Amino acid sequence: MNRYPDEPWRTDHWVTSRHNFDPAIEVPPHSIELHDITVRDGEECADLAFNVDDKVRIAEALALVGVPRMEMFLTVPGWLEAVRAILARKLPQKLVVTWDPGRTERAVDLGVRDIMVWYRIGEEYRQHVYKKPRAQMLDEAVQAVEQAVATGSEVNLFMPET
Repeated sequence: MNRYPDEPWRTDHWVTSRHNFDPAIEVPPHSIELHDITVRDGEECADLAFNVDDKVRIAEALALVGVPRMEMFLTVPGWLEAVRAILARKLPQKLVVTWDPGRTERAVDLGVRDIMVWYRIGEEYRQHVYKKPRAQMLDEAVQAVEQAVATGSEVNLFMPET
């Protein structure tokens, strides 16, 4: 695997954030709070589908060990029933849903108060996946955040590099 001394964030097949290697960016000490993505990430995997009971059991287990937030996609079958069932348990954790116009508002109506808006900032991702001008992507991100805020929820703008 080739590495590039002037670009340590890049190899022939991988790229990560160049900001991880910038000595000018100091990261002050801060507290850490866990945000579980088991349900969201699991549902992006081939041949894996959690049913409503699975999601409730995962939420209960996370609450039992003190994980304060769990994230859920709203694009899979049974999402509305899962949101309803998890919120009915009144667990001591936040249920975070990803912004998906038309669906997120329904989750908010059920009691969800935490929304995550995704905006991928990586230049490589923008060029090769989205194939959109950066200005257009920024406009879309701002619009999504404004719409999410309008629901009265706490909104987290999540900006992964890739």
